[in-house]
Amino acid sequence: MRSELSTTKATADESAQSAQSAELQCLALLKELEEKNFSLKEHEVRVNKLGEKIDVLQKNLQSRDHSQMQLKDEVMRIEQEINQTLAKAGANKDCELRKI
Repeated sequence: MRSELSTTKATADESAQSAQSAELQCLALLKELEEKNFSLKEHEVRVNKLGEKIDVLQKNLQSRDHSQMQLKDEVMRIEQEINQTLAKAGANKDCELRKI
C-alpha cells in the first residue's frame, strides 16, 4: 500500500510539474500573442492612415484632371476666337484691297 501511495504521489508530482510546464508555455504563448496583436493594431493604424492619404491624393488628382480639362477647353476657345478674329481681319483687308 505504501508502494502504491508512493507511486501515486510520484505520478501526481509529475502531473503537477507537467501542468506547471504547460502553464508556463501557455503564458509565454499568450504574451507572444498579445505582442503580435499589438503589432497588428499598429500596422492597421498605419494602413488606415495610408489609405486616407491615398484617398486625398486621388481627390487631388481628380481635381487637377478637372482643372486641366477646363484649361484645355479655355485654350481651345481662345484659339477659336483668335482664328475667327484673324479670318475677319483677313477678309477686311481683302475688301480694302479690292476697293483700291
